[in-house]
Amino acid sequence: MTHAPNPRVGVVHWGTTAPSELVVPLTDVHRRRAIERGLEIPPTLGGNNFPGALSRCREVVEDQNDDDRVALVVTITDGIETVGADASAQISQLPAGCVHVLLVDHSHGCGPELEAGWSSLPLGSFTRLDVLDTTRLAWEAAEVVARAAGLEMPPLKSATSKPVRRR
Repeated sequence: MTHAPNPRVGVVHWGTTAPSELVVPLTDVHRRRAIERGLEIPPTLGGNNFPGALSRCREVVEDQNDDDRVALVVTITDGIETVGADASAQISQLPAGCVHVLLVDHSHGCGPELEAGWSSLPLGSFTRLDVLDTTRLAWEAAEVVARAAGLEMPPLKSATSKPVRRR
């Protein structure tokens, strides 16, 4: 496996929309300040529009233009949205297996029917966390990236939230 010499990361904030002015385009991971500024939590963006977020992610990934890089879309959601054909269509326009969902259901609003919709999508992985635990959330995101690079994260020693892993 070859590794890209300069990995890059982009950020797309989303809710009802995924505003272009909040997008951090693919940026060298060594430009930490630019990425940290992009990760600041914006004002509320309303509800969930997962297909809209994926469309914006596709624009960011298409700017990559480098076949040697692995594209990953790691999405964090509360899962309180019915997803189906629109989301599947957007996923199919991204590289196969690149979309990974971390569903944080700390409000317990994503019931079995909604979760079934999420887990039926053609995702690279789906992980459900029932508690908003930033350490666990960061660890799960790191695991997605590590697996894509052919690596494995060591176990997290103090877990306050047990993920339910799918795929």
